[in-house]
Amino acid sequence: ALKTCGFSQISAAPSHVSGMDRIRARDFGLVLFDAHSSDMPSIDFVTQAASLDESSFLIAVSSEPRVDDVFGLLRAG
Repeated sequence: ALKTCGFSQISAAPSHVSGMDRIRARDFGLVLFDAHSSDMPSIDFVTQAASLDESSFLIAVSSEPRVDDVFGLLRAG
């Protein structure tokens, strides 16, 4: 679905830690990530990803977001 919106280079990661590895390896203008923590707290993921590239847009996605989690992620970056 993202390719039909014009995103030609897409990379998927099964967890927050592997996502951080990919972000360290190359630049991403847009990062979609699971708002629920996996092998790394999602708030730590946001903080670390934002510190690597301040121009990247980080967007949390979740099928059942908790309001407190959403606001915490917004404050983090």
